[in-house]
Amino acid sequence: MIRAWNTALLFVVPGILAGAPGRVNAQEPGGGDSVQVRRISLAQALERLEAGNLELRLERQEVAAAQARRVSAGAFPNPGFAATREQLSGDAGDANETLLALSQRFEIGGQRGARRRAAQRGADASEARLDAARLRLAFQVHEAYVRAAVAEADLSVVGEATAVFRRVEESGGARFAEGDISRFDRSRLQVERARYETLLARTRLELDEAARDLALLVAPDSLAVAAVLLPAASLTELGTVRDAPALAAALAAAARRADVRAAEAEVEAARAQLSLASRERIPDVTLSAGYKEETGGVSGAVFGLSVPVPLWNRNQGGMAEARAGVDAALVRREMALARARTEIRRAWDTYRSLHERMRTLDEMLLAASAGMLETARIAWAEGEMSLVELLDAADAYRSARASVNRLQGDHLIALYDLRRATGRLVESPSTPGDAPAR
Repeated sequence: MIRAWNTALLFVVPGILAGAPGRVNAQEPGGGDSVQVRRISLAQALERLEAGNLELRLERQEVAAAQARRVSAGAFPNPGFAATREQLSGDAGDANETLLALSQRFEIGGQRGARRRAAQRGADASEARLDAARLRLAFQVHEAYVRAAVAEADLSVVGEATAVFRRVEESGGARFAEGDISRFDRSRLQVERARYETLLARTRLELDEAARDLALLVAPDSLAVAAVLLPAASLTELGTVRDAPALAAALAAAARRADVRAAEAEVEAARAQLSLASRERIPDVTLSAGYKEETGGVSGAVFGLSVPVPLWNRNQGGMAEARAGVDAALVRREMALARARTEIRRAWDTYRSLHERMRTLDEMLLAASAGMLETARIAWAEGEMSLVELLDAADAYRSARASVNRLQGDHLIALYDLRRATGRLVESPSTPGDAPAR
């Protein structure tokens, strides 16, 4: 009977643990009926981000406001209309006077053009900030997507290992009843099963959290906390090892980043404000023309000219403030460029480090874990290894697979972060579309 039990387990364990782990469809997060679980491709997640993300909506409103300011800056001053009626009486008799006049203010110093340039540069900065926010949020979607894929891969591995411990623990109960194993081995099996059941529950919660984070990021209105999104692609389908660009080429991309372009546009806007402040020293001219009628039938055209005299206020304070604004904008531009270069260098170093570790993945970690399990299986089948040692080997296999999943996920996120840092986050190839979770 012992040999029959050993032979049955010999085929159960390799069948469950051998090879790459698949996706555990029966262990989706959010087991309640009120939770909607759907699968989504990375491309579809990015589309939903563009359409539904609240932060992008806010940034678009900022762009709309900046464009409205540009329209206002180019508008001409409205003309004025004045109508006066004087009705006088005295010993000499009654007298009256009526005046109708139109007036128009003219900015002869080029203030309108300077305002338009300042507003245009401000709109450019707002649009660049929108691009920067879109890039940052797109990276967050990529990161959340990969984290969810890693969590699902971990759930698959833990589910497989838990299934093994369930079968072994159940068989161990029968063997203990027959006296084939000791009480210590029986207790060890029960402890290991309980540990794996706890690990499985925790891994499910991690996947549930990752899926909800993805849903909240890309579809906050329609999904909120009542639904979760799962990746439509497995971790291995998301990407392969790619060489990093040369560091010099990556650093050269810093000037093209959206946040650096926004800072550059803010410099130009500040310079346009300085030009406007200097032009505002030139007084506006107001011309008026109208019709005047007096008692006795006297009437005729009336013309006027009004020019403020810049005697006390020549906009010295406004110009000083505008100069300080230019200096501050220049500093912010240098800070943005330095920050971009620092982020690129850090992302490049991280990716290269993970890239080298990925190169040895197939040669070391995967091969070592697979060989360890096969060696343990053969040794146990030949009676050279105890049951507990075999289960320890299975646990080591699970740990190795989890390490592989984390390394693959970190490598993908590092690749996306490097693309984000250089301002050119490229979408991954389209993966299968939305499908209702089973």
